[in-house]
Amino acid sequence: MEYYGRLNFKTIYIAGLALFPIAGVKTKNVMNFSQNKCNFTKEGRALIHDNLKGIDYNILKYIMENPIRSETIEYNDNRISLYVGQKGKCSITGELLQINNMESHHIITRELGGKDEYKNLIFITLDIHKLIHAVTEKTVQKYINKVKKFINKQNLIKLNRLRKLVGNCELYIN
Repeated sequence: MEYYGRLNFKTIYIAGLALFPIAGVKTKNVMNFSQNKCNFTKEGRALIHDNLKGIDYNILKYIMENPIRSETIEYNDNRISLYVGQKGKCSITGELLQINNMESHHIITRELGGKDEYKNLIFITLDIHKLIHAVTEKTVQKYINKVKKFINKQNLIKLNRLRKLVGNCELYIN
């Protein structure tokens, strides 16, 4: 019953197994699905590669070949997807990510029940990550000075939203 929800049909059991009527099976149409994208045709591969334009393949290869050993498979798979989904840019500043200047951040921390799901992760630069978690005034000021040139009003709103989610106060930058 948990897979089919509430049916208006009587469930029949044979040898202890539930048989569900075909009428109880529900489907959904997949939205924005293109049958043209296909790994097996030249045109399909071209469409897939068009989506990856602007991404540094060396960084993508680095992420794929260097998983974080202490993390889950889901987390490491989602890091790859995030890099591609964010087009190789920091989610806050829009800067191009570099191998030694990028980290994935849990939007809702694990301590507060956050998971390793794609929707709960973002890629950001190292300095932005430090600024999200910074608590002392000295540390906050140090990282504000480092990222000030990349922060505008809209980016500050995103940054403050993430700071509030980890339990830190909002920042005000002149």
